[in-house]
Amino acid sequence: MKKIQLRKSLSEHLSRNKWQYFCVTLSLIIGVFAGSLTATMKNAEFESLETYIKNFVSAYSLQSVNNIDVFKFSIYNNIKVIIFMWVSGLWIWLMPMSIVQIFSKGYKLGVSATVFVRVFGIPGIFFSFVSMLPQILLLVPSLIIYAVFNIKFSFALYRTKGQRVSGNAKSEMYFKNFLHLIGIIFISLLCSLTDAFVMPVILKPTCLFLLK
Repeated sequence: MKKIQLRKSLSEHLSRNKWQYFCVTLSLIIGVFAGSLTATMKNAEFESLETYIKNFVSAYSLQSVNNIDVFKFSIYNNIKVIIFMWVSGLWIWLMPMSIVQIFSKGYKLGVSATVFVRVFGIPGIFFSFVSMLPQILLLVPSLIIYAVFNIKFSFALYRTKGQRVSGNAKSEMYFKNFLHLIGIIFISLLCSLTDAFVMPVILKPTCLFLLK
């Protein structure tokens, strides 16, 4: 019974916000495509990136990973995106920047995947997919949902201007905003922990496979 209600609620949510999800998801897809297209171009910047990736994979397969440094790097980058999206949701004129952040995330994923394929060929597809798994399964879907919430929140705030809205109603709006912020930060924390402490165990043998 609970599963049926959950599916019904999810279906209604998607139906009510289909255009927001469409726009946000489309920006992600365009970002991935743009990143892939950019990474296929031969220039000095990407040639140096290819050299860096070769050296990184070689070193990664032989040396131990500093899990704390990986965690700090991952959480720092994730929190930057989240805070920017949160701020952009507070003003209607900044709201499109949430979509820009999703585009940027897709762009980085597209660049990373394409460069790995350029360097390692077909095995690079497998490596890029495995290395991005926490992002694909956890962070990116959560960012899409959070971006849709921010779009709705921005318009809701805008509609309250010039209207008499009770303090309780506004407090409830900001409280929901706060809960969503805490939720996406928690998910980004989980993703960063996975990147730091789970993925090295998986990626080390994958790096050895790439170097064969």
